[in-house]
Amino acid sequence: MSVYYDADPEYHYKLGKQLRTLRERGVLIIGSGALIHNTSGKSPKHRVGKSSGTWEDEYDRWLVKQIGERNISNLINYQTSHELGLFAAPTPDHFVPVLYSLGAMDEDEEIEYFYSRESVMPPFGERSFITMS
Repeated sequence: MSVYYDADPEYHYKLGKQLRTLRERGVLIIGSGALIHNTSGKSPKHRVGKSSGTWEDEYDRWLVKQIGERNISNLINYQTSHELGLFAAPTPDHFVPVLYSLGAMDEDEEIEYFYSRESVMPPFGERSFITMS
């Protein structure tokens, strides 16, 4: 399935909710992307002078917290709910696949992170999780 580039993030989350019925039938739902993917390689102006990786690490920690606490509204509004959101994910194509996965999961499912890698230059964060009921 391809990402509808011009749709707002809430559309993608709601689509994930619709995919839940497929998941209940045993279909594996994978949301593949990169929650941090600023390929410009520039640091945010308000972060200049801080050590390399600082802003990426800060945003990644925030994302993990939002996912873990099921703060779906913050994730849907990722471009404005954190000061680094628009900078870390300037285009939706790499970010919104996580919204499919979150929409498809049940509220009581456990989230297990099984892969992460420190951001590299240009900033590109990698983190993977699986949900289990």
